[in-house]
Amino acid sequence: MDIINITLLVFIVLTLYFFIVRPGNKENERRKAFLEGLKRGDAVIMISGLYGYFHRFDGDKIIIETDERGHKLTFLKNAVAVEETRRLHESNSFKKKDI
Repeated sequence: MDIINITLLVFIVLTLYFFIVRPGNKENERRKAFLEGLKRGDAVIMISGLYGYFHRFDGDKIIIETDERGHKLTFLKNAVAVEETRRLHESNSFKKKDI
C-alpha cells in the first residue's frame, strides 16, 4: 500500500513539473532572449496595444518612442507583448525606425 502511495505522489509531482513548471521556464527564457535582442529603433507592441520604437532599457523598465517628435514613454519590461511584436517583425508591416 505504501509503494502505491509513493508512486502516485511521484507521478503527480513529475506531471506538474513537465506540464506546468518546465513550459513556463522555457517561455521565460524565450522572452528574456527576445528582450535582450532588441535594438534601438525596433518596433514593439505593448500589452496595452500601444505601438512604438524601442529606445533603451533602464533597469527593469523599457523606454519607447511613440512618435516622430521623440515623445518617450516608460513601461515595465513585462509590458512588452512579445508574441505580437514577433509577428509584427515577421510581417514587416511596421518598419524599423532609423534613430
